Amino acid sequence: MNSHDFRETKIRVDGVEQTIRTERTSTVKRLETDHTKAVKAALVARRTEVLSIVFDPDKAAKMAKAATVFPACNWVDARKGFPKAPTGKPIPDYLVEVAPGHYATAEAAKSMGAEELFEEVLPGLRVCRYADGTRWTLRLAGTVTEEKPEGTHLGPLFKSRDRARQVALDELSGFDWTRPADELKADEAAGTTVRFIKWREHVARKPSDTWAWEQLREAEAALKAFQRSHSSVC
Repeated sequence: MNSHDFRETKIRVDGVEQTIRTERTSTVKRLETDHTKAVKAALVARRTEVLSIVFDPDKAAKMAKAATVFPACNWVDARKGFPKAPTGKPIPDYLVEVAPGHYATAEAAKSMGAEELFEEVLPGLRVCRYADGTRWTLRLAGTVTEEKPEGTHLGPLFKSRDRARQVALDELSGFDWTRPADELKADEAAGTTVRFIKWREHVARKPSDTWAWEQLREAEAALKAFQRSHSSVC
């Protein structure tokens, strides 16, 4: 069976890996369409299962479908190499550079063994795509386990990888993220700072969320109070 007779894709949602395989029954174009539908259905089903832990089934299904959006693309024969990005056009945020001028999705890059593309912006702190595929987060590199292959994330979710990188370098560089998780949780300075960033980013993504605004005000007050008490001690 050659590459024109089937399509096969591996997906991973919340640490669970699944292989989706579709075999050709008519034209190559129909094969690609059928495979895309099968992959999307599998992603929606798995994400619905994960979200159902927190939300009711109907809401979980709606959220899963909303999060499962594929970029417009066509099948490219692997023998032709990776497609080059159009000259002069911005690179979509969901693509990462796997070689000079060549791009792939983060999931595809990881499957190629390109772990270094999940940038460690600070010692012990990496920028990675969040589980729903639409946002980025900062993960503690030292918390990787078999159950959590990408480690534990801090909590703040960012619109773009650039935003996550900027916040890490500007606001989190004063902390040692290579410490054990228990020690980091006990660090009041790190905790109040991260909580403030979490709600600030949430409000930036959804300004209409009044509850998030209240959480942000409380987090900001807690951070300022900690900073005042710390400066008075010094």
